[in-house]
Formats: sequence, C-alpha cells, structure tokens
Amino acid sequence: MAITYRRLNGLVAMSSFDKGVANFTSKLKSVIKDANRSGILVIGNIAIDIIRRRTRSGKGVSGDSKIKLKPLSKTYIKFRQKNSGRLSPFASARKSNLTFSGKMLNGLVRVKTQKGIIITFDTNRNKEVAGHVSETRPFMDLASDEVAEVAKTFRKYFSALVKSKTK
Repeated sequence: MAITYRRLNGLVAMSSFDKGVANFTSKLKSVIKDANRSGILVIGNIAIDIIRRRTRSGKGVSGDSKIKLKPLSKTYIKFRQKNSGRLSPFASARKSNLTFSGKMLNGLVRVKTQKGIIITFDTNRNKEVAGHVSETRPFMDLASDEVAEVAKTFRKYFSALVKSKTK
C-alpha cells in the first residue's frame, strides 16, 4: 500500500490514515523481527521438551509416527537393578526410556544457525551415547502430531507477541 503525501506550505504532510498505516507497518516489522530472532529459539525449546517427554514415556519415532522403544535386554535390566541408586528420577530398572542417568536427555540443547536451529547435545559424550542408542531406539525426531504441537504452541507465542507490540 502506498502512502500518500500532501504538500502544505512547502512541507510534506501525511494524512491521519497514512500515519496509522505507517505506525501499523512499523509495529508489524517489529513483531516479525522479534519473531525471527526469538521465535526460532522458542521452537527449539518446544521441540526439546517434546523429545524429552516422549522419550521418558518410553516412546521413540519412526517416520511420522511414535513407536514404543525396544525393550531392555535381560542383562541390562539386571545391571540397572544392581545400580538402582544411580538411576535418574525418570528411570526404572525395567523401563526402556533412555534415562539411566538422565544426562543424555537433559543434555539436549538448541543451537541457532543462519537458517534456523539444530537440536543437538551439550557434550560429545552425550552425542556419542545418543548416536549409539538411536541405532535401535530412534528418538531424535518429531512425529507428525508433535510437529503440529510445535506449530500450535508457536502460534500462541506469535499471537501474544503481536498483542504486546500492538497495544
């Protein structure tokens, strides 16, 4: 939309409508800038939370669907029973949910890049463990309903951001 100007005594004046459009445009640009800057980090945090919750509940992802994680071996169950004092609060000796100590899932982080974000791990050790367990218990992805959850939550965030900038 073009903004019209009128000349008054050699000065350029905007109509009140045009001033309103310019003000709205400025606010909208501010919202978009903030959404681009902080919104991507919000999306990363939401994705990390979803991955943690789902995995702790004993589910992974294959394709677009959630799947039950592969059961623990009898040998590993015995190891976990003997070391029950070292189990994280989310773990039990028999449940397959990738939470023996809790360090790997707690080590999920988001890293901002020029094109978006990457969900990764805070240490090389956690990255190695994740690579190993992902071979038989895939968890580092989002199922289609989880992608929808991220989008829904981001829409709420964006709506609140618009309201805060356009008051």
